[in-house]
Amino acid sequence: MKKYILPVILFFAACGTGLAQTADGNDFAGKNMLIHHLDGSTTKVDASTIEYIDFEDAEPVEPAEPKVGDYFYSDGTWSDGGLISIDANGTNPVWAEVKPAPLAGKTVIGIVCSVNPDRMAAADKEAGYTHGYVLACKNAFNPDRLIAGAPTTTVQWVLDESYEATAVVKGCKSWYQNLDGRENTTTTLDLYGAEAAEKAPAFYYASTGFGVEAPAGTSGWFLPSTGQLWDAIANFCGNDVATMMVDWQTISYAVDYGYNDVNPAGENPLDMFNSVYSLVPAEDKDELVPGDSKHGYAMIWTSSRYSTEAGDEFNIGKATVQANSKNLVEPYIEWFDGDAYARPMLAF
Repeated sequence: MKKYILPVILFFAACGTGLAQTADGNDFAGKNMLIHHLDGSTTKVDASTIEYIDFEDAEPVEPAEPKVGDYFYSDGTWSDGGLISIDANGTNPVWAEVKPAPLAGKTVIGIVCSVNPDRMAAADKEAGYTHGYVLACKNAFNPDRLIAGAPTTTVQWVLDESYEATAVVKGCKSWYQNLDGRENTTTTLDLYGAEAAEKAPAFYYASTGFGVEAPAGTSGWFLPSTGQLWDAIANFCGNDVATMMVDWQTISYAVDYGYNDVNPAGENPLDMFNSVYSLVPAEDKDELVPGDSKHGYAMIWTSSRYSTEAGDEFNIGKATVQANSKNLVEPYIEWFDGDAYARPMLAF
């Protein structure tokens, strides 16, 4: 191994440390060596104990298994987002008291929202995507619809009254079981071809037209299904939400009956959803905000269809009735040409 003595001496000399030679010839008496790491941390070493410095090729380090809440980067890697533990249904989450920041020099494109292999589409696992799902940091929308002074990052679902490309999903039980977002998106894009942006805006802008490049080795972006967005909400919005959503898994009532909303105590679930992205730089994310003062919640599209005229979506935030408001998480529906957020997802 090559000994790196001179560079270290030059380093201390350049820093004006006033070297004092010890009896054994070590010039670093009373000095510390500070090693500055790429993640911003520093390691301090008593320099008087150093005989010489050398380097060797490091053994490859296997990345930690991804967890819910981890930052997912544009290069296809991920890092700790602060989750310590969580149950399979999103219940009993434990987060670090101080949330770690994204790694310096990397661009966050999404947050890991599910790593449960039992909650992955069979087609995704067969295609080699076995880690889980990532929910994007940005919303998918048609930039041509932005209005000066009142911009919106919502999007219409489908502008075709005869659309029947995806399966009908009505009851909560079937919502939970539907994990075919990538297939739904591909089927819809294939149906409309060059007219996809015009005929199926939510599907097109959540995939082909998203504008955020998906890393190599991932599935590419798609509009998540009811079950896939379900898991993201349960895992991001806290124990009260996740616990209440467990009961939905066996309920067959159609979601437009209005029997399936939950009203968790504590913090607004929309704020909790956004907090998972809190340390992502502002330029790399879009926050979800209430649609208007009358409806204090955000509406988020899925790729699943409710009927011949409506698509499935989630409401998250506050339900406001006669000046009273209560927390809300609700599976519901919106007309094909209605506006809601579309938050892309990828499998990795």
